[in-house]
Amino acid sequence: MDKHRTLVPSIASSMHSVVGIREHQEENPPPIGAGAVYCIVGRGGERGRPIREGTAAFRHNQQSGYATIQLQFGVGEVFEGESIVPILHRLAELVHDAIGALKSK
Repeated sequence: MDKHRTLVPSIASSMHSVVGIREHQEENPPPIGAGAVYCIVGRGGERGRPIREGTAAFRHNQQSGYATIQLQFGVGEVFEGESIVPILHRLAELVHDAIGALKSK
């Protein structure tokens, strides 16, 4: 098994509401609900720049936002497309139960 092909990046998703603001609103952004985060909206379809560190919007995002990742087994692997961590937990339980069964005999 090639360890470099075992982990496949998955699509990132967020459960946060994202509220677009303009650059001039970074120090005094509009009120938003808990869990929502701010992002800078570009003009005319352009991509916005990151929010500047130290601004009120940045501080809000630091308190409200957090990142998560999901690791999956690669194509052609035994558990293809399955999330790695839950599978490892299940395999650990199987091994634990098997050892327990052998000890009880």
